[in-house]
Amino acid sequence: MRIAVLFSPEAGGNSKYQRIGEILSKRLSSHEIFTCKGFCGEYYLPNAGLVSYDTADDYKSSIANMSEALIESAPELFICVGGDGLAAYVADTFTKMGSKTPLMGVAGGTANVGPITSVRPESLKYFDPMDLKLASAGAVRVKNG
Repeated sequence: MRIAVLFSPEAGGNSKYQRIGEILSKRLSSHEIFTCKGFCGEYYLPNAGLVSYDTADDYKSSIANMSEALIESAPELFICVGGDGLAAYVADTFTKMGSKTPLMGVAGGTANVGPITSVRPESLKYFDPMDLKLASAGAVRVKNG
């Protein structure tokens, strides 16, 4: 299975993200994983392939550009690791691109109350991407940042 993974770049070296990366690396070792450079994924998933994307000056545009590049790489599953903000920006890009790829949000933020960031890091030790149960979430709208 082709799996795209995007970590919140604002976490930069966060130990929780390092642990999530270790677990995902182990659980996804038999799959093709790809991500973005630096703290957006490469730092946490050193064996993942990297996609190229256009750099941007602001956070929202950066996330959109990274999400577009990952979606264009034709994943069968897209995992975002971060908070509700990252998940909302990724979902916004999915909507704009018309992507039907399943999106899984791993809660790595502070509150994580949104419908996308529903997977808790501690449950990843049981994660099998071949045994996913898909569920619909309500529409997500990002307005004025």
